[in-house]
Amino acid sequence: TPAGTYTYVITAKDSNSDAEKDATYTIIIGKQTVNPPTNVAVSTAGIVTWTASSNATGYQISIDGTSWSSAASGVNYLNTITGSTGSRTVYVRAVNSDTANYATPSANATKEVTVYTLTINSSSTAMGTVSDTSYKVISGAKYATSGNTLTVTGVTTGTTTTTLKTVTATANSGYKLSGWSPASGTVTANTTITATFVGNSYTVEYYNGATKIGTSSHVVGTAKNLTKMEDFASNNTQTGYTFAGWGTSTTATTVTHTDGKSVTNLSTTDGATVKLYAIWQRQVTFYSGTSKAQTDTKTQYYNPSGSKYLVAAPAPKTISGWTAIGWRKDTTADNKQYGTGAAGNIEVGETTFYAVYSRSATFYSGIAKAQTDTVTQYYNTNGAYSVAAPAPKAISGWTATGWRTDTTADDKQYGSAAAGAITAAAGPTFYAVYNRTLTMAYNGNGATGGSTASHTATQKYNSNGAITS
Repeated sequence: TPAGTYTYVITAKDSNSDAEKDATYTIIIGKQTVNPPTNVAVSTAGIVTWTASSNATGYQISIDGTSWSSAASGVNYLNTITGSTGSRTVYVRAVNSDTANYATPSANATKEVTVYTLTINSSSTAMGTVSDTSYKVISGAKYATSGNTLTVTGVTTGTTTTTLKTVTATANSGYKLSGWSPASGTVTANTTITATFVGNSYTVEYYNGATKIGTSSHVVGTAKNLTKMEDFASNNTQTGYTFAGWGTSTTATTVTHTDGKSVTNLSTTDGATVKLYAIWQRQVTFYSGTSKAQTDTKTQYYNPSGSKYLVAAPAPKTISGWTAIGWRKDTTADNKQYGTGAAGNIEVGETTFYAVYSRSATFYSGIAKAQTDTVTQYYNTNGAYSVAAPAPKAISGWTATGWRTDTTADDKQYGSAAAGAITAAAGPTFYAVYNRTLTMAYNGNGATGGSTASHTATQKYNSNGAITS
């Protein structure tokens, strides 16, 4: 019978007199009580289960006992439970939709759990970061690490687990993850897990020429001195030189790292090998000007690994009327072998350099300077001159003999009748000189007994026009 209030009237009748008497009765049928659920349980994955009530048509759940929402056993209530840390009580009650006959909801069934905080740190944010720094879990949740991943798991039902959170550790350039601490465990209190980052490791190899003379180990982010040359067991000298420092290639002639220098991050690649090559130095001499008027001493660098040299040559001292064109390793008056007429680098292994200069020399030859030749004349600061004289232009009846630097009709001063070098300190203007033989014969005019003997003489001619009589 449905719950409610029922009124009954009972009439009594006397069988002898037919008299009647009414009696009124009221019967109240109360609502049934909804039985509460039992065996409420909360898994470490936040799954709430309970044993069903025999007369419930539904259930409600609450974390604070005041705000309720419909739920069924097996509901995932993790986010609500872990909304705050500390002791947390889960409330579950049964309801019956027949409110006319059931006093609903039921009494509360409860389950208390504790929520803890996982704090995830990076050992150095300069070296690496973690994707999440904090995560709340129900007591009993587990965590484990593999590679750069931290995984938090919880039990759903029985022995079935699910992943609750994945945290990734990411190393910055030049660094790597060395591990997690602690690496795994069960959460029973507030717990801090640290991702430990370290610098990548690399090796420095040292070479003197083709010989590897040693190695040193280095870590990214950590300063460390390079090994000093004197500390290597062998091959740590170069005859005639002193150690300047290290270059980064076999062709380097510029010091990148000085002896014993403190270095950081020569490479950021884990397992890399950095090769350094010894560069040596010595002093070399540059002479320039008239008769070596100027002496400059410069530092020359030498990398035996690639047989490479470098010295910064000075600008040669100027000589009036001459143009500095470069340097020679010898005292020959000839074209330059190295460098220029200005300051600049020379990449040869000589120890002494002589400035060379040039100017234009003019050679006149033929009748009245009929032919003009312009030739480069060279001067070596050590005192040598040289110019390649041309062959003089031929004059009919005359024999070219060489050259003079004046306009006198006289014997040659330099050279010959053929093309050839003039190495005297002469010029820059040269005149070809010629000669011929004159024969004077006398006729004894009218004589019948013979004649006067002939006479010969040498006549000389200068291309400028002078002639001897």
